[in-house]
Amino acid sequence: MTTTDITILDTDPERAKRVAAILSSSSLTTSIRDLDDPAAIGDLGQFDGALRAGQPSDADQGPRAHSFLVCITAPIARSVEAIKRLASTVEPVTIVAYGSHPTVEGVVSLMRAGAFDVVTRLEDGHALASAMRSAMARDHQVAERRNRVRAARARIDILSKREREVLACVLAGYSNRGMGDALGVSVKTIEAHRANLMRKADCRSVAAVVQLAIDAGFDQPAEPLPEDSDAAPAGRSANRTGSPSAASQKTAKV
Repeated sequence: MTTTDITILDTDPERAKRVAAILSSSSLTTSIRDLDDPAAIGDLGQFDGALRAGQPSDADQGPRAHSFLVCITAPIARSVEAIKRLASTVEPVTIVAYGSHPTVEGVVSLMRAGAFDVVTRLEDGHALASAMRSAMARDHQVAERRNRVRAARARIDILSKREREVLACVLAGYSNRGMGDALGVSVKTIEAHRANLMRKADCRSVAAVVQLAIDAGFDQPAEPLPEDSDAAPAGRSANRTGSPSAASQKTAKV
C-alpha cells in the first residue's frame, strides 16, 4: 500500500486538488477524502496509511508521521466536529485546519477541538507547507514517544513478580543487602534476580534500567530507605516476608 504524509478532508474536490498540488511542490504526498462522507472519518483505519503515526515503518526509518488537513466549512461547526472525531482516534494524529478566514471565535473553536494550527492564506504555498511540516514533526515526536513507551512496557511485562519487586527496590535506592532484608531472601538470591532483571530488560547499567522504568511508567518504587542506610525500612526486616507493594504491579497497557 502506498503511504502518504497528509490526508486532506474537504467538501470541494477542486480546492482539495489545488491544496494537494501546493503540497506536492514541497515534496509532501497527499490523499484526498470527502469531508461530507461519513466513512471518511468514521473508519479511519481504512485510510491509505492515514494512521501510521506510532507504527514502525521500514527498517531504520522509525515511525512514519501522518497529519490531516481539514477544510474550514460553513457553518464552521462541521469542521469542528470533524476535527473532534479525528482527534479522538486511537493513534496520535496532528490536524491543521485551512480555508476561509474564520472569526477569532472560530479559530478558538477549531483549536479547542484539536487543531494544531489554522492556515487561511492558501495562496501562500510556503506558509501552508511550513505549517504541515511543523505538524508532521510534532506527529513524529508523539509517535516516537508512544513507541518508546510500548517497547519499555513490553520489556517490563516479561519480568517475573519477584524481578519487578527487585526493580521497585532499585528505584528506591536499596542496596543488595537492603533488598534481601526487605524481600526476605539472601544477598546471593538478590544478585541472581538482579542479573535476570538486567538480562530480560536488556539493560547494561542501573541508569539504563531506571530510564526503562521511567519510560514504562513504572514510577511507584518501594518505600525509600533512610539516607546512607543498608537496612530495610522499619517493620520489614522483622518478618522478612514483606515485599514492595508497587513491585508486583504490572504496567498499564497502551
